[in-house]
Amino acid sequence: MPTQALPHGLWPVMLNAFHEDGTIDWHGVDALTDFYVERGSAGLFACCGSSEMFHLDDVERLAVVQRVISRAGGNVPVVATGTFGGPIEDQARVVKHMADMGVDAVVVIVCLLADRNEDEEVLKRNMERLLELTDPIPMGLYECPTPYHRKLSPELFAHLGATGRYLYHKDTVCDIDLLRLKIDAVRNTPLGVYNAHFETGLEGLRYGAAGISPVAGNVFPELFSWLCAEYDEQPETAEEVQRMMTSLAPVVNNKYLVTCKRYLQRIGLPITTRCRSTDARLTAFDEGLIDGLQKSVERFAEALGINRTVPA
Repeated sequence: MPTQALPHGLWPVMLNAFHEDGTIDWHGVDALTDFYVERGSAGLFACCGSSEMFHLDDVERLAVVQRVISRAGGNVPVVATGTFGGPIEDQARVVKHMADMGVDAVVVIVCLLADRNEDEEVLKRNMERLLELTDPIPMGLYECPTPYHRKLSPELFAHLGATGRYLYHKDTVCDIDLLRLKIDAVRNTPLGVYNAHFETGLEGLRYGAAGISPVAGNVFPELFSWLCAEYDEQPETAEEVQRMMTSLAPVVNNKYLVTCKRYLQRIGLPITTRCRSTDARLTAFDEGLIDGLQKSVERFAEALGINRTVPA
């Protein structure tokens, strides 16, 4: 199984679609997959925090990933989380099951490979053991903030990159100086750094990040795709797009999952706002914020000449 670098660009952390009764809406999953692909995504991160992975059972996780891969049809690569806690041997078995679905890399949740009170040497040993048990499956890294937020040091990050097994890293340090250290640590390795902090998206790209994996990629993927493709060719416009997206961060983060699904409803995606991980309800004030968000994205997309058709 070859381990070559993944495409640079936007890798959305995919939403999941549910019927009002909480069951998975497979047609909604298809619509979301089409939306991300048609709006320029370089790849997809399925079965992640935004997919409400901790609120799916083992069978549902595999089924969602299989559906996304099938719908993407090879047009873009797909990565998915494959570790959910427990003994390393059990996590390795789940990694193998996820790899059998056909993902391009199985993503490891860093904080589930060592307890909160264990140091990085323990984490390193556990990660090496997981690599050994899953050889030669390509892997990814996810500094998921749940159940606790563990960040990899540049030193361990360099060690992992040098193995050649890791291809994707969703970075959540949210600090441009720390991000630069990690980018430097894995230069000339297959491990690509995909910045989750969209407020520093442009700075990260300019320094050498492989791309962006932000929550706002669920709202305006077309703008992130444009930024990843054009930041070097159109630097002044890129600065303007970055400023606009940063100004919209509070709206995206407000009642995050529900806001994203309502926004997508408003632009024509056939999904509900139902979530399993939150019962948040949108107020008239929230709807006003989403209306302003929608108009801002429309104006910028039109100014940039971006096609914003919605998949049928």
